[in-house]
Amino acid sequence: MNNDKNILIEPGMSDPLTIVQANITVCWVAASGWAVAGMVLKMAPTVARRFFLCDFLMGLSLLLTLQRDGMAPVWLAYPFADVLGLLALCSLRLGIRYFVRRDGSGVAESLGVVVLGGILLLSQPYGRMPGFHAVVYSFTAAWLLLRATQDALSHEQQHFTPGARALVVSPLAAVGGLFVLRALMVLGGNVATASVASTEPFNVVFLLVGLVLNLAVNIAMAGVVTMRLIGKLEYLSMTDPMTGALNRRAFSISLKQQHSVAQRGMPYSLCVLDVDHFKHINDQLGHAAGDAAIVHLVTVLRSVLREQDLLCRAGGEEFCILLPDTSEQGATAAANRLRIALEQTPFVWAETRWPLTASFGLAVFAPGKDDPETLLQRADRAVYRAKERGRNQVVLL
Repeated sequence: MNNDKNILIEPGMSDPLTIVQANITVCWVAASGWAVAGMVLKMAPTVARRFFLCDFLMGLSLLLTLQRDGMAPVWLAYPFADVLGLLALCSLRLGIRYFVRRDGSGVAESLGVVVLGGILLLSQPYGRMPGFHAVVYSFTAAWLLLRATQDALSHEQQHFTPGARALVVSPLAAVGGLFVLRALMVLGGNVATASVASTEPFNVVFLLVGLVLNLAVNIAMAGVVTMRLIGKLEYLSMTDPMTGALNRRAFSISLKQQHSVAQRGMPYSLCVLDVDHFKHINDQLGHAAGDAAIVHLVTVLRSVLREQDLLCRAGGEEFCILLPDTSEQGATAAANRLRIALEQTPFVWAETRWPLTASFGLAVFAPGKDDPETLLQRADRAVYRAKERGRNQVVLL
């Protein structure tokens, strides 16, 4: 058995057990915060749930570690506490991986490493081989933390900005490095470092830095999750919830910005389209089919539009398209491509194909004559002219 209870402890922050107690407090305060964020505020609930498990299990593991003076059974204070700690880091790794990749991958790999670590921890009675369990625990913890660091550095998640990556990666990599260093210290003969209660300078520094980095990891992840939520709210405030197209407010802002650019000599065009006989779809098939038809239309339009073109749902079955750097000839060609694509891609509902067409109105910016409002009014009038001429056609005014 480790001789933790025979080690003299100095008072204050040089007292390892005081530092561990502070770490427990940080873990459980953070766990409470993640529980509120995930279950009450619904902020990234899957990620929040995994971070809650990480902090709760780590706090419990550290609490049991404090009982290694004989106050708790050996199996509870040693192997059970160590396995809980590894499960906590496993949950941290899976939380970060889900945040980055948005899938459930990595579970089998991470749990497999924890199981392997647990088997090694149980393969030798605690106290028989001084330092053995500290080395196994440290290397397993380091693997989980460094894999979490690798996940956070993944470039598959576009919304995980470079600044956010640095904020999360730095403390993760530092803690992982600390565990590697601890294992190497023990392997190098400094067996006293293996004890959590050791007053060895390295152990005290290890625990203090671990406390600071524990705070840093939780604060960093809370900040990143909050930024993601803010970004999601901004996106929702600027888009139509059913189709994902821009809403009127966002389109108005983009149109004014494009108009400012046009003053410096770059042409642009506006296209307004209205679905033909949309009321018949609603009346014959119901509003659910009408909604599905709108989503189908947006899918078809996006397959034809350029990356820089902006699609807006103005309301109901009416849409606006901003065509940057597009002259009269280019706008006419683009609108006709959209019209033909719709005509050739019927809407399917209840295994029946329904024709879906639209009337298109175009207006091309005229320097010195148009402002965004007059240009939009011209495109609207062009749509009405297309309707009058029989629908499913393009009119330029």
